Amino acid sequence: MFRKIDDIANTINKMTEGFIPQTAVILGSGLSDFCGSIEEKFSLSFSQIESFPRTSVSGHSGRLIFGEKYGKNIVIMSGRIHYY
Repeated sequence: MFRKIDDIANTINKMTEGFIPQTAVILGSGLSDFCGSIEEKFSLSFSQIESFPRTSVSGHSGRLIFGEKYGKNIVIMSGRIHYY
């Protein structure tokens, strides 16, 4: 299991050219407008990341968005993962 997590982290690190977020935000339904308020650097669909879980709820975009807000590096998970 930890090997899979390491693989996912390494993949994301490569795809974002080593971008290091200082803050992480998980958005659910109705909060996707927040994504438009950051200076976006990278945007990855969950499906682009091997072994990363997919969203199963309609309306959840399933993206990791990396950027800057108020001078801080941020990553946003737009669309939560549901295990039910």
